[in-house]
Amino acid sequence: MKRLLAAFLLLAHAPFAAALVPISGDWQCQTISYQQYGNNYLVFIDNTRWQHREDGTLHGEGTLEVRIHSKDTPPARLHFIYASDGNWQRRDDTILIESIKPRLTTAPKTEAALRPAAESIARDVNSKPQQTVASNIIFLNAQQLILEDRESHDLTRCRR
Repeated sequence: MKRLLAAFLLLAHAPFAAALVPISGDWQCQTISYQQYGNNYLVFIDNTRWQHREDGTLHGEGTLEVRIHSKDTPPARLHFIYASDGNWQRRDDTILIESIKPRLTTAPKTEAALRPAAESIARDVNSKPQQTVASNIIFLNAQQLILEDRESHDLTRCRR
């Protein structure tokens, strides 16, 4: 369903809106994604403020919450503080390419019992090299941007 909606929006809006509005500027973005890992169901809620500068650099700061649901244990939440720097470019008015190097730190509101797991995840993410993310520009106007990750098909909604 997500792919069908994304394809419809891309066809309906991208030719008109994407060519007229610049991506550079400040954006408040949210991505909610889901993943099954063994018997666990993970929900990722990413709230990030992005600055896409006209010179092609970018900076982001925000929070990441990971909700873990399992058949065997009570739900758990991990909270992180997120920062990233990198570069961005726009291709063919319909694709946004971002090269980023995420940095996670465990947020104080993560429960003490879950801190070792959260700190292990943060170390793992921080040790990874720079990553490149390609997204379809589904919708863009002066106040709103909707992106679809070309690999995971997660949707990101941004506002100025």
